[in-house]
Amino acid sequence: MDLKDLAYRAFAAVYNLAALFPPKKDRAVFFRLTAGEHYDSIDEVEAGLRRRGKYDIIEVSRSELESPRTALRFMTRDAFRMGRARYLFLNNNFFPMAYMRPNRRTEVVQLWHGMGAFKKFGFDIPQPPEVRKKELGAQKNIDFVVCSAESIRPIYASAFHLPPEKVITTGTPVQDFYFRPENVGPEALETHRARFDEAYPACRGKYLVFYAPTFRDQEEEDKDLLSHMDFEKLLAAAAEGAGRSAAVLVRLHPNDRESRGILRQICGDSPSVLDLTDYPDGNELSLLSDVMITDYSSICMNNALLQKPVVLYAYDLDRFETERSFYYPYEENAPGPVVKTMDDLCRVFRDQDFQPEKLSAFRKLHFGEPDGRATEKLLDRIL
Repeated sequence: MDLKDLAYRAFAAVYNLAALFPPKKDRAVFFRLTAGEHYDSIDEVEAGLRRRGKYDIIEVSRSELESPRTALRFMTRDAFRMGRARYLFLNNNFFPMAYMRPNRRTEVVQLWHGMGAFKKFGFDIPQPPEVRKKELGAQKNIDFVVCSAESIRPIYASAFHLPPEKVITTGTPVQDFYFRPENVGPEALETHRARFDEAYPACRGKYLVFYAPTFRDQEEEDKDLLSHMDFEKLLAAAAEGAGRSAAVLVRLHPNDRESRGILRQICGDSPSVLDLTDYPDGNELSLLSDVMITDYSSICMNNALLQKPVVLYAYDLDRFETERSFYYPYEENAPGPVVKTMDDLCRVFRDQDFQPEKLSAFRKLHFGEPDGRATEKLLDRIL
């Protein structure tokens, strides 16, 4: 038994003691378990619950484990308060759940941090036996998992090792962000852009390309990621296709630590390439930009909801398909053109050949007919 496992058991012991008592009927815990800062379904559901009345809301984040002072509070006070909660909302796996015994009146809802079903995850990818054992233990306490459409219910049931009836298909709550007039209305977008241009004057009036690659699991491959992107060629091709100068907004995945220094050097050499890895809201970058470049990241779901162009730069597709794989044939079901070389990527931008019909089919598959009411529908169901 390692130190981390001992910590899991210690947390669960305090939680289980509290769970012997009846839960407080209006207490809800929102547990943010993902790395980095980004707006997701946890935020939407918390805001929705606050609109419904006076709930005792407890916010807990992964960052609380980063210092001895906050970690001790998490293992004691927070654990006890969580044990008395009526509702527990998560956005990622929580391994201490393997040792927790929630009160039978407590509902544990897995909101997950991604949308749709792009690359395989959860129980659909191989894991070391010790990790799989913890996953199995944790999943037994999940009452519901939420997904974005009825069409992908079987995928979420498989990925979370749950019976299909435990998958709620009211829609991923964070998708509501892309329907609110204060976020996506013409005046709101104009205000967002003016504020962004003031903060980043090098982008003023430019055609914005949002580049958001995922990480590769291997340090050497992460280090190599940016060597496949020629930003000067991309800027020239984008400007030629759009008829105005361009800028590239780069947001690396929080798990890609190897590319940070390389990106800083690139940005130092080119004022039209901006490192926005730490930008507080990646959703806003999707709103502000004109087109997205990604590879295998579910961030492409943002642009599917916005019905804005996506280009898939998959230079290592053969290797990625072998090691991780996808739920649907990648090139056939991608939300836009798939390219494997820098020359082909530039051609897409010069020709503005973004294949909108692929984006529409992708949106339909992963979201059905979204209406911006996913959060309210979920809370109606849970409460």
